[in-house]
Formats: sequence, C-alpha cells, structure tokens
Amino acid sequence: MKQCIGCKQLKSPTEFSKRKSSHDGLQPKCKACNKKDNAVFREKRPTYKKEWDIKNPGAQAQIVYRYWSRNPEKQMRYIHAYYNSMGMGVYKITCDITQDFYIGYSSQLRARFNVYKRGTETAHKLINRNLWDALVKYGVENFTFEILEQVEDKSMLREREKFWIKKLDPTYNIDK
Repeated sequence: MKQCIGCKQLKSPTEFSKRKSSHDGLQPKCKACNKKDNAVFREKRPTYKKEWDIKNPGAQAQIVYRYWSRNPEKQMRYIHAYYNSMGMGVYKITCDITQDFYIGYSSQLRARFNVYKRGTETAHKLINRNLWDALVKYGVENFTFEILEQVEDKSMLREREKFWIKKLDPTYNIDK
C-alpha cells in the first residue's frame, strides 16, 4: 500500500503511474489525483499544448516513437484493437462526382478503408480495377466510404456482399 500525497489515502500500487526516478518506482500522486490536476492545468492554460508544439517541433512524434520502441507488445495490441474496432462487414464506396459506387466486404473494415484512402503502390492489387481507375481519376478525397452492414459471422461476409450487390446494382462491381 502507498499513500497518495494528493488525496492522502492509502491505495494499491496499481493506482499509481510509474516513475523511474522515485525510490519506489511510482508517482507520488495517484492516477485519480493526477487526472484532476491535469484537468485543472488544461483549464487554466488551454493553449499550452499548442505553444509547446510550436516551441518543440517534432518532439511529440519522437516521444511517441520512443514509447512504441520500448513497448512493441503494447503497440501490436493497440494496432490490432484499432484495426478491429470497426469489425467486419459489407461497405459501399461512392464517387461524389459521378455517384457511381462499389460494394465490397472485409473482415477488417478499418484496414480496408485505409488501403483505399492511402492509395499505396500495392493497393491496386487489392482493389477492384474499375474502382482503382476511378480513385486515380477523381482522387480519393472525392469518395465517400460507408458501412452498409456489420456482420458477426465471417462465413456470412461473401453472402451478404452478394445480397447488397443484387439489391443496389453497383457500377464499379461490373467487369469491364
């Protein structure tokens, strides 16, 4: 047990953030007290973060890089959670200029949307040719990405995609 210097309560060591320079390796204030202090500071100095970023260009990126370098297992968990956060399902990508659209499915919707939005060198191998040509011609910023249906069972993805293709008759799904 450790006593917080903020609220003066005895708490479990798990209630304190780590701090290498402390004799016990923990912050003197509990996480709850630190959270309150940080909220008060942000309220008093709302522009502090922006000012700090201007004075220290690129520093935040270095801090994040160092953290992920020291914690690769946490980074992988974070990445998996991020890409799986939208789940799996059937999606629709519509060209805002022509109103033509494509319907597809994915077991990782966020990852699939990122492939389309990045337009990387290898993306054309993963993307329907008609859609790829339209993305190149009009630019990804002129497309709307939406989820038509979220699917819980991976084995149902292809079947649900066929349903939506039959129902909506998308332009980009037709072979040239």
